[in-house]
Amino acid sequence: MSLELFNNLINNVKESNIVQNFMKELTNHLENTKNINQYDNYWKYQNFMEDNVAASIGISRWSADNRYKNELSEAVDNSLLKLSETEGTIYRKKFMPNGPSDNPIYNVDKFENGNIEHITLSGDKVPVGFKNEDIIFQYKTDGKPTVRMDLKERAVQLASENVKHLKTQENEKALDYKKEGHIYEAIEDDGYIFLKDLTEKRDYVLEDIDFVVNCYEGDGKYKVIEGEYTKIQE
Repeated sequence: MSLELFNNLINNVKESNIVQNFMKELTNHLENTKNINQYDNYWKYQNFMEDNVAASIGISRWSADNRYKNELSEAVDNSLLKLSETEGTIYRKKFMPNGPSDNPIYNVDKFENGNIEHITLSGDKVPVGFKNEDIIFQYKTDGKPTVRMDLKERAVQLASENVKHLKTQENEKALDYKKEGHIYEAIEDDGYIFLKDLTEKRDYVLEDIDFVVNCYEGDGKYKVIEGEYTKIQE
């Protein structure tokens, strides 16, 4: 084999590897992009599984915190109970520890045999390094706790499937509130962004998360023009 032919073969292999690596990176990028939810940024400072479910189905933060709070909590609990049927006992830690720093006590939910038990565990019984995080964990055969991010993700997916109707309710309210030609004032209040109808006096304001994600350009006035919220100057 000539030296030139050998070099050509080597270069072809290198180019083939480069192409393969590029395609692999492109595939990973597309997969990650596909998993990004358009509501995630509005929910990025929310830490609980209920918030993850709300972001997944795309309901407003105010409604999730107030109107739908119990339904979201029940959906998460039921999804964890369902997983515990096949995965065994599951534990959920949501809050920071109580008591002195040298001997912290955690409030934990235990999912086992179709029941939820509210218990307290000492710091050495829960995974370390997750003081301010909502985590799902189990115990290994040696008794050491291990975080199960996969179970958390599956629980959120199951719960999201069971409360999709909440998004339908949100859409119906938002559509009823949104009227062609009306002028609305967008107001930020404690992290929530509400719309107030200035054209028609109503006894309530509305947080429309699709407006926030797709149309919001800061506080001010917006007019519905051809079915879309458009910021105006008045």
